Amino acid sequence: FTVTQRYFDERWTGEGTSNTQPRPSWTSKSNNARPSSRFLEDGSYVRLKNLQLGYTIPADLLKFVHVSHTRVYVSGSNLYTLTKYPGLDPEMTVSDNSKNEGDGAAGIDWGTYPSAMTIMFGIDINF
Repeated sequence: FTVTQRYFDERWTGEGTSNTQPRPSWTSKSNNARPSSRFLEDGSYVRLKNLQLGYTIPADLLKFVHVSHTRVYVSGSNLYTLTKYPGLDPEMTVSDNSKNEGDGAAGIDWGTYPSAMTIMFGIDINF
């Protein structure tokens, strides 16, 4: 069972048949690279990109330790993404066209690493 055989067996042959392969040719002159919607996917998403929560400790609680102002906080980025996109990150990297991909390169998912989730804790103390 070769790749070529699979492309032939799963080809579209008319109404009601398989639509996983558009044509029976695996090595045609166009290499199945003609413009089509075959590889288009819904890239819509909702992302919690940045969030910061902080608390300033009341000054009357700090006067006993000779501190004038104290604030504690936690912040995060890329905390949650809601999407049905099957790739790693719907907010994909845009190509710089250094490999001559053409005008369509901006919409290609190159499989780059997604944006990292970061969480930071901090404390700001003024004496």
